[in-house]
Amino acid sequence: MDELATSLMTSWFDCCHRAGVALGPATAMGERLLAAYTEPHRHYHGLAHISACLELVRQAPLDDDELLLAELALWFHDVVYDPRASDNEQRSAQLASAWIDEAGAEGADEVAAVIAMTQGHVLPDAPSRTMQVVHDIDLSILGTGPVEYETYVADIRAEYAWLDDHDFAEGRAIVLQTFLGADTIFALPGYRSALEAAARRNLAHELAQY
Repeated sequence: MDELATSLMTSWFDCCHRAGVALGPATAMGERLLAAYTEPHRHYHGLAHISACLELVRQAPLDDDELLLAELALWFHDVVYDPRASDNEQRSAQLASAWIDEAGAEGADEVAAVIAMTQGHVLPDAPSRTMQVVHDIDLSILGTGPVEYETYVADIRAEYAWLDDHDFAEGRAIVLQTFLGADTIFALPGYRSALEAAARRNLAHELAQY
């Protein structure tokens, strides 16, 4: 196990301990998560993405209970990832909810709702603070610097290597236009002030390439 995986597993067991999950189910799911996030077809949606999300969530304006729910949602939000499928988030949410219930922890419904939201990144009318934070963290890559953003785009393209350039550009352009057409990309004022302008520059620049 490399350094990143080891560090993440330490974080996972800490999360499980705070959730009251016993060592057995924590270990079994930890191994399953590690196997999922190291699948060979993942270039962006892998361990580095989860690590970056967890680092950001520890700085978020959440109380202890909200933080625990957000961590669980982030751990599970991409556990099922098949670029050819359209139900990844739904299956990830179902897996998370079932495991949380079986492990005797709390928050299964809210965690599942947060994960399901990441499919289209459309928040409900009255989102919880946990949902808003996870929404913004999952999209934070959009507001990074040009080099990091270009690496992200290249990684996404690699995950869709089975599409030819025309079909990829067509589908990707729809995603970019949806984000650019939104009144705001980020839900919370702190994320908007830090990332919104850069995200719109990155998205517009990428869109111009297609």
